Amino acid sequence: MDIVPIAVKRFPEFLNRRFIMLWLMIISFLLREPAQAGRFYPGQREELFKVVSQLIESTQYIPLGGKPEILFSPHAGYIYSGKVAAQSYREIQGDDYDIVVILAPAHYYPLRGISVGLFDFYRTPLGNVEVEKNLGEKILKLKFVNFIKEAHLPEHSIEVQLPFLQYALKDFTILPFLVGSINMAEANEFAHSLVELLKGKTYLILVSTDLSHYKSYEVAKKIDSFTIKTIMEGDPQVFLNRFKEKKIELCGFFPTLIAMKIRELRGNLKAKKLLYLNSGDTGGGRKEVVGYASIVFYREFFNEREKKFLLNLARESIKRAFQWKDIVREKPSDPRLLEKRGVFVTLRKNSQLRGCIGIHKSSDPLYIAVQKMSRAAAFQDPRFPPLRPGELDSITIEISVYLYPPRKIDDIKEYIPGKHGIIMVKGLHEATFLPEVPLEQNWNRTTTLQYLSLKAGLPKDGWKEGCIFYIYETVHFSEKE
Repeated sequence: MDIVPIAVKRFPEFLNRRFIMLWLMIISFLLREPAQAGRFYPGQREELFKVVSQLIESTQYIPLGGKPEILFSPHAGYIYSGKVAAQSYREIQGDDYDIVVILAPAHYYPLRGISVGLFDFYRTPLGNVEVEKNLGEKILKLKFVNFIKEAHLPEHSIEVQLPFLQYALKDFTILPFLVGSINMAEANEFAHSLVELLKGKTYLILVSTDLSHYKSYEVAKKIDSFTIKTIMEGDPQVFLNRFKEKKIELCGFFPTLIAMKIRELRGNLKAKKLLYLNSGDTGGGRKEVVGYASIVFYREFFNEREKKFLLNLARESIKRAFQWKDIVREKPSDPRLLEKRGVFVTLRKNSQLRGCIGIHKSSDPLYIAVQKMSRAAAFQDPRFPPLRPGELDSITIEISVYLYPPRKIDDIKEYIPGKHGIIMVKGLHEATFLPEVPLEQNWNRTTTLQYLSLKAGLPKDGWKEGCIFYIYETVHFSEKE
């Protein structure tokens, strides 16, 4: 029996094939439509973009000295938790991740085990977000992992994170999980399987969770403070015990348990609380509030031993200069200190600038470049007289090491004050500010660019036309730390 429609038969054969293939592709896509647009966040594209951009752009970046690997963000309506969520996403804005693994609780379905969202795309008013479906299918080998479509369709805990991700990151896919009740052994097995599955990829673990629910304002602050402390301490068994004893409270307990297991496997991740607020701070009453926290686990680029070595070397190089001795040429054993990186050295006296010199790129290994820049900051900064021997003991040394060479940007909005250093070039005029400068001065993007223009010898608004901009990131550390 011929089942091809007559209308299709009338097309040329090659169009028939293309039409059928396209039709099959369309019907085979499994799209998760937004369920909470217009409720938890604006449902119209333009309004949503405006809200998310204002939340993130009005948030000050907090320097970490390393790249986030595990990030916690709340999932209430944006009017309540948006400010805290924005702090989380400000920290990763512009970073490169191949995959964002989302671990979130299920609020509308009695979930036992874990459900991976094996859709092709999650849709938001800002567009589609691709799911790393092939990897998701591989983790179905675990007996307690399934794809339960009904659990995902109404759920907001994953959905509300997506517009923030779409604004903060450029090219990424997601691997979304709803985590129901699991035991410690299952959490451990899942964490091991996930880390093994993601080996060789650059990924972020995003934990979607709120903290205590419907306590009074002061009671919530006390419980939430202890919950945050327990998460940051990083002991999964202690975390489990305190939850059972009802000493801590969060709706994303099981996702957080997995994240803590992953932290153990990743090793040497530092923890930092970025922001805590509750709904009593953000627009609700204070009789019954919900708590929200932005927390990050990150890997430091330099450990404390490496920082101390470079700071001591910087001071020793200046001291040896007073004695007419060469810099230290003996190679350190640490390979990180032999890398060729840009570096700035800053000297302060009584908290006031006393010299700052650096290079954006270096042909010397880092331990040599630090010594050279230390001497240049002490004796060659044209803004100050050369350092005198009697001043050395009153000087505080700071070092800023480049994470990557400066890269050109096409849109000045890519520059995030506090996260990026910036270089401005206009004809023969050039100037730079290190990342920490706008944080120290409490400048926003526009104010920073105005002062950068003045530093380059241009009018205050010289940055607005005819300039080339480069950005870079540094790890900044000081003898005062």
